[in-house]
Amino acid sequence: MIRLKIPHRLNRNKGVSLVILILVITVINNYFEINHIMSGGVADLTKIHSPIIIKALKDLLFLFLALTAIFLSAFKSRPIFTIESALVLLTITILFTISIYYNGIVIALGGLRWASPIILFLLLRPFRNIINFRSCAMVLSYFLIVNLFFQLWQLYNMPPIYGEIYPGISARVPGIFFIPNTTAFFASLCMAMSISFETSRKILIATIFSATMSCLLAQSGTGVMVVVVLLLYKAKLKFGLIVPLIALIIVPLLFINLDVLLGRVDYLSLSGGARVDIFFRVVGNSIDLDKFGIYTNVGNLWASHLGGVIDNGGAIDSYYASFIGNMGPMSVIVVPLIMFYILRDVGREWRGLMPLLIVYGLFSFTTIVSEAYPMNIIFPLVLSSYAYLCRARRRRYTSANESDGVVYGS
Repeated sequence: MIRLKIPHRLNRNKGVSLVILILVITVINNYFEINHIMSGGVADLTKIHSPIIIKALKDLLFLFLALTAIFLSAFKSRPIFTIESALVLLTITILFTISIYYNGIVIALGGLRWASPIILFLLLRPFRNIINFRSCAMVLSYFLIVNLFFQLWQLYNMPPIYGEIYPGISARVPGIFFIPNTTAFFASLCMAMSISFETSRKILIATIFSATMSCLLAQSGTGVMVVVVLLLYKAKLKFGLIVPLIALIIVPLLFINLDVLLGRVDYLSLSGGARVDIFFRVVGNSIDLDKFGIYTNVGNLWASHLGGVIDNGGAIDSYYASFIGNMGPMSVIVVPLIMFYILRDVGREWRGLMPLLIVYGLFSFTTIVSEAYPMNIIFPLVLSSYAYLCRARRRRYTSANESDGVVYGS
């Protein structure tokens, strides 16, 4: 794990304003949806309850950051592309063009929106660390605590659109977010950031408690599993190899008893079984190159309510399935390119990102993570900053060896 040195206040606050802006847009983006369900409306992802300009704010932020990166790269004469990133972006461009021809501009733009976290990460490579991890983790933790209090308020004041735990107590309260699973995703991200980047002990304990409670109140099976895995990971750092042995007992027992723990009837068969069926259906239809944008939330909206003529089989709810569906055969090229691109920069320091990889890796089974805001914009910012610090450390190490007459890698 990289331990950050904070020499002065400017560095300590680096990126905090950007993270606050991201969270403010989160509140604005979800306001109309929360107002809808607090009025007794059904949480339906195939309907839009906010003005389009409000929903577009997060996409405009992606666009602003991407264009800023391109402009600064040109202005400062910094090379922005490597061979790997150029090939990935070329692949996305080709698929986007094909999708315009076969599916129309709306679906193609939906695919571009779905791919925007990958694009943003690739464009940010030439720049110095954009955010200070520890400070931004603290901001996320504070926001999580506020969200938890809102969830507690919703327990007694939200109409029982997901049912009731007990009479007068609503089930699956989502807090500031629209969908309970998204709440659990955000809570897990906050916990992972706090573990990875070593916030103070008090904030770490508060974050772990808030994330656990938030996932339980949202009654998210994925969220509960992720929190438990993160706790086991944190314990392993302190207690060593005995923890994985304990995990081999705890995790399977927890998984098969999620129905009872969450109070959700047939949760595993209805939620897990449906996603497995969807995954294999998408894989079976992924032999063509003309599906870019179809297996997205935009594709689902277009097929359901906006007069589209595409058939995506309904909501995908899995990033793995959506990646294979949207990329088609090009998945076997794009995935190794991205992995090589990241590992070349991060190297052995990838272990410092393990909590984040746990969160995004597990939630990708039940969520299209590249369309789940704000998690989809926080990850490329963190990953690009982390990769920069790894490269900078390696350069310093190389320079030190060369100054001592030692050639690095010899």
